[in-house]
Amino acid sequence: MQNLFDIDNGERENLGITKCASCGRLGSPDSPKLLHNGSGGKRILLVGSQPTKKDDETGTLANSSFWTRVELLLRSHNIHMLRDCWIMNSVACHGASPNPKHIECCNPALRKFIDDNNPRLILAFGMDATRALLDWKKDFGGIQKWRGFTIPQSCYVCPMFGELDFHEENEAVNTLFRMDFENALSMYGMEPPQISCKVEVSDDIEYFMDKPVVAFDYETTGLKPDASGHRIVSCSLSDGDRTIAFMLDNRNMERLKTFLVSDVAKVAANMKFEEAWSRVYLGVKVKNWLHDTMLMSHVLDNRRGITSVKFQAYVRYGISDYDSEIAPFLKAEVDNGNAFNRIDEIPVDKLLEYNGMDSFIEYHVYQDQMKEYGI
Repeated sequence: MQNLFDIDNGERENLGITKCASCGRLGSPDSPKLLHNGSGGKRILLVGSQPTKKDDETGTLANSSFWTRVELLLRSHNIHMLRDCWIMNSVACHGASPNPKHIECCNPALRKFIDDNNPRLILAFGMDATRALLDWKKDFGGIQKWRGFTIPQSCYVCPMFGELDFHEENEAVNTLFRMDFENALSMYGMEPPQISCKVEVSDDIEYFMDKPVVAFDYETTGLKPDASGHRIVSCSLSDGDRTIAFMLDNRNMERLKTFLVSDVAKVAANMKFEEAWSRVYLGVKVKNWLHDTMLMSHVLDNRRGITSVKFQAYVRYGISDYDSEIAPFLKAEVDNGNAFNRIDEIPVDKLLEYNGMDSFIEYHVYQDQMKEYGI
């Protein structure tokens, strides 16, 4: 096991560990700083939080009852932990609980190891490991929010409970841990999904009139349509293969109404939003609602903070942060449902791209949820 004090600056650069001084965790030369363990024969990467005190004393990783449990579960699948896996941590040095700065400073080494070794599966044990491995830019929440998902990146990243969450006496945690572990190993070697969307700037609404199912989405001047002056600014439609987005105006408003009252089965995320705006602004009731991805997310998994289109896009397809430029303009400056946002300041091309992505993702989430629900 390498000791970081024995590594020269050139080797530090090669390993991606150049931020040790700014981190502040690097201890004394008598304390080995542990980068990774294991031979990785099956290219499975196991990532924990930090080395334990015993790891620090012995110069080897994974010395705890938690890692013994992991080893036994792996062995039940004919996977030898040290021969078939690599073991790393979100931070390389033992110490107090890691904070986001510590994780950020060690992250280049973890990312470089992944780039150099191309794991076929990554198990993230606990919140520190999950935060180190995922590039989610919004509210991270805790491990309860992430555990059980198999998130497509270069391979599947699978968050689950870690050493700090694991309690022998808590059968619920133990059961969920075993379930998540089994689910994660089922993704070994599987290729993550590759989906991409080309949003057409078009109001060819008629194209979708003979499609069996279409997702649609509005971008509006606020959350609620009731205050005077509110309007639907843009609309998008997608059947999964073709996605269009357009600014709503007098040239296409009547054609959109015709679509809304047609027999085409319709999908949305939080359909009450599109329904309310259709009724108040367009004066029509949407006909033939089929599926609400947000409601179905609640049915399939009742945890908080996981039902949004953006979160579902990330955990299902690895699509992250397509709204970072747009989101500040869609939020009103006052916390009032009738308040106006700054949507008119968004460049039209960026607004339509964002709007189209929402419909595209909603359609694909709908398809996946129907399969998961057994329909």
